[in-house]
Amino acid sequence: MPGVVPGDTETVRLNRQDFQIGLFFAKQIKLADGQTLFNFMTRCSGGMDASNGASIGFDKQKPYIRLQFFPKLRRAYSGEPTELNLIFRRDGATIRPESEFFSTNILVHQNYLQRHDVKCRLATNR
Repeated sequence: MPGVVPGDTETVRLNRQDFQIGLFFAKQIKLADGQTLFNFMTRCSGGMDASNGASIGFDKQKPYIRLQFFPKLRRAYSGEPTELNLIFRRDGATIRPESEFFSTNILVHQNYLQRHDVKCRLATNR
């Protein structure tokens, strides 16, 4: 895993746990165009891995989980690689955006890629 000191098994375990939790929730988040966040990440961003998967934040004293995803996209006008963060907060069974930028648009507007002048990293998708 990038950024992990060799032999740091606890950090590897925690990163793997975050990744698995992120996969679980990505399959439950429905986007404005009808696909799940998991489908978007695997088909448009080129898969979910340690570099674009999930960063999970939670405090055992608080009843919510903070989820952050890092899709790898391309600028629509130049094809240059770019990233837009997706930040969500899960309270019980409710998942809501924590940002009014891309996180909200991806849930509300079917043309969320065009609204941010980006396209899928993979040429076979949008």
